[in-house]
Amino acid sequence: MPFTNKTAVNLVLTLVLVVAVGPTVVARGTSADKSRAALDAWLARIEGSGDARIARLDDPSIPKIFGSDRFYSVSFPRYPRAQLVPRPLNLENLFLVKPDGTVEHLPDLDALKKFLHNRLPPIRDDAHARNAAVSSLRLAEVFYQDGYFHFTIPEGSISVVHLNDDLNVKGKSSVTKGGRGEVTCSLAFQPSGKVHEIELKGRLRADARPR
Repeated sequence: MPFTNKTAVNLVLTLVLVVAVGPTVVARGTSADKSRAALDAWLARIEGSGDARIARLDDPSIPKIFGSDRFYSVSFPRYPRAQLVPRPLNLENLFLVKPDGTVEHLPDLDALKKFLHNRLPPIRDDAHARNAAVSSLRLAEVFYQDGYFHFTIPEGSISVVHLNDDLNVKGKSSVTKGGRGEVTCSLAFQPSGKVHEIELKGRLRADARPR
C-alpha cells in the first residue's frame, strides 16, 4: 500500500494512542507496594530508624476483618545487646497503613487493645468471630516477638461460645521454636456485634539467645 498523507496521519494517531495509554503500565504497583512506601516515608523522618526490621503481616484472616488496611511489624534487634531506639519507636512496634496512605503507630499492647476496641467491625457469627480472634493473635504476637520466636495457631485452638446473648471467642498462638509458651486472646461481642471485652496476654520463655 503506497504511503500517503492519510497513512501518515493514521500512524501519528496510533503513536499518540500508544503514548496516551502508556502511563497505565507505570501505575501498576500493588497496594502492598504503596503501603510499604508510605511506611518507609513515615520512618524516614525519624533519625536512627534505618536499622529497623520491617515485615508485613500477611495472615489471611487480617483482610477478612480489616479489609484493605495493611499491618507491619517494625522491630529493632534485642540481641546480643538491645540497641537504643529513637522515639517514638519501641523495640517492637505495630503499624497500620490505610488505603489512603495514612500511617498509624501502635507502640504497645495497650494501644493494640484500644485499636481493636475502636476498629473491630461488628461480629455476629462464628466464622467472623474466629477470624477476629486469629487476626488479633497475629497482631498481638508482634509485641512478644524478639526475633527468634516462631508462632503457630494450632488446629482447634479457636473456640466460640454463645453465652447470655454474647458471642465469646478464645484462642491461642503457641511457640514452636525459640522457646516455650503462648499468646492468648479472648473477645466478647454484644448482640449488636460490638466488641466489649478484649483480653490479650502472653506467657513465653525464651531459649538461649546470642550474647
